[in-house]
Amino acid sequence: MKKSIGIATMMVVVLLFIAQTGQAIQPNELQNTILSYLGQPDFAGKEFWQKLSNTKTEIEMIDFSEGNIYLSIDTNDYSKKILDLICINPKQIEFGKTEQADRYFFRLPIDNLKIDLSKKVRYQFGKITYDISIPELYAFISNRSVYGGYLNVLRSIENNTIAIFFNHGAFVAKKGEVSLEKLASRITAGATSKEAKAQKLLDFVTAEIEYDYAEALSDVETLKRPNETLMTKRSDCSGKVILYASLLEQADIDYRLLYIGDSSVDHISVAVEGSYPNSNNLEFELGTKKYSVAETTIEEFKIGRSIPATVFGHKIRLSYIKYIQKPGKDSKILDVKTGEPLEFY
Repeated sequence: MKKSIGIATMMVVVLLFIAQTGQAIQPNELQNTILSYLGQPDFAGKEFWQKLSNTKTEIEMIDFSEGNIYLSIDTNDYSKKILDLICINPKQIEFGKTEQADRYFFRLPIDNLKIDLSKKVRYQFGKITYDISIPELYAFISNRSVYGGYLNVLRSIENNTIAIFFNHGAFVAKKGEVSLEKLASRITAGATSKEAKAQKLLDFVTAEIEYDYAEALSDVETLKRPNETLMTKRSDCSGKVILYASLLEQADIDYRLLYIGDSSVDHISVAVEGSYPNSNNLEFELGTKKYSVAETTIEEFKIGRSIPATVFGHKIRLSYIKYIQKPGKDSKILDVKTGEPLEFY
């Protein structure tokens, strides 16, 4: 998480508009969903196309202006059957000349790409499987499955300078999202208490999602929906928190997002409701409920016991929590000191 102004997104505006019409999902909208993800490997992961096509072809580039998609494949993996798997009419494929004798490069019209819209894409995390259908992908990218809301949060205006940070709660998945609901159930199998479930979900996020230093150190804030963090298997604190919060939603565990910083907002974490040890002094009360910090960037973090720090070594203290949020429809972000909601910008 960072305080810079900017966000990396994918074709959200068009797909969001379609979602708001209330119309039934059309096949072309599902195809556009696939193309959106294929064109943004930072959000879909390098495995996405290969899982979708059941081939070892790799997408090199999609040129939407000319309407072509460029692919390559190792010569040892190539056969004419591959062409039938990836395109409607193999005669429209054009092979290119290259000095790389070990790979074939070719292109085909985007509308000739063969996409099985009934297919589920599966990702393996040890013994746990995450599977998502194309309609479920569409529901994410069109923001039907997430809470949504204004993106920019106004922190301050000083000397004609506007300081903002980003509303992470807008990207949290609603309870009942099918792919995450199944995943949360698989992760928490055998756990009987909400505390045990919250810990198992945290263990999954900290162990299976690699911390992305490139995202963290970039000048632009990258915000991923929970499915995108799972598909890429990596993110910084922003994506990890959004995923963990989305899994807590499916497990019906109460939580809050914690926007943290000393002089600015530069980290985000989660606090979960429940009865935990407080040996790390990171428990606080809201009304009659107690919440404990659950840090998503530290592997093997134990709620109520571990002493958290960011991956850059900065210790996390309750006094550093600036703002708090319970994601939901039109949810507010509250100033911890004043209790007043911040304005969206």
